Amino acid sequence: MTNTTLRTAKALWIAALVGALMILSTGTARAYITPAAKVGAKYLDDVLEIASKVSGKTLTPAGRKLALTQLRNAVAKHGDMAIIAARKGGFELMTVAGKYGDDVWQFAGKVPAGARALAMRPRELLPLTRRIGTEVLELEARSPGMTRHVVKNFGDDGVRYFAKHVPAQDAARLMGYAGKADSPATRQMLLDYYKKGGTHFLEKLNWKQIMAGGLSAAAITAAYQITDGIQEGLTTVAESSPETFHKTASHTINRLTQPFVIPATFLGIGLAVIWLFRYYRRTRKMKEGNH
Repeated sequence: MTNTTLRTAKALWIAALVGALMILSTGTARAYITPAAKVGAKYLDDVLEIASKVSGKTLTPAGRKLALTQLRNAVAKHGDMAIIAARKGGFELMTVAGKYGDDVWQFAGKVPAGARALAMRPRELLPLTRRIGTEVLELEARSPGMTRHVVKNFGDDGVRYFAKHVPAQDAARLMGYAGKADSPATRQMLLDYYKKGGTHFLEKLNWKQIMAGGLSAAAITAAYQITDGIQEGLTTVAESSPETFHKTASHTINRLTQPFVIPATFLGIGLAVIWLFRYYRRTRKMKEGNH
């Protein structure tokens, strides 16, 4: 085989390889484009109608055409996340995404319940979401306006913890107590002890004294000792003396239910008397009918 033949064969082989890669690339591109292409104009119109209801306004024909184009492009890039985000965030979310960036679609799609908050307060929530994560939107969905207070008192990690572990009612109480803390260390101590004791710990804090004189480390320690002492005491009694624990529990239940025993007894007797009276009348009528 001559050098010319070898060069020709090599060129043909390279051309075949390039052609195969182009075919594969085209197929891959079609695989990604197909889902977006399948979303028809009618379906996108329906999504815009839902967004219109969320926003409480109707677009002009020109504005609707622009929104439809924007939504179609978003679906091509982000798929179902864009659909979910538009449904929950309304037209305002689409405007925010066009102004601040495509990650708006991703954030709102991951946390649909927080999409509306992001749409209405993007300058506040978008930087926080980019820095902390979508926990910001989770927290806002459950406790609107809470994120900025948590960041101020407990930092970014506090937001992540609140979003996953703190009920709305506890969050409000923690913010109230944190605002009365006598130092940043006391505020952090409050959250640390809440992580250990939960809602029961908050209930043992003397809110009247705290609102009047502030929150100190001593007040937190005292409340936690009460919480921990009660739990430890019950556990110890249950493990070391099951009979005593059973008697104590039974006595407590009896005291709680005792006020209802007598009324329940009279109610039972009354129902029995009514039943017997009706039975007597029915029997008597049957006998008179036979005569």
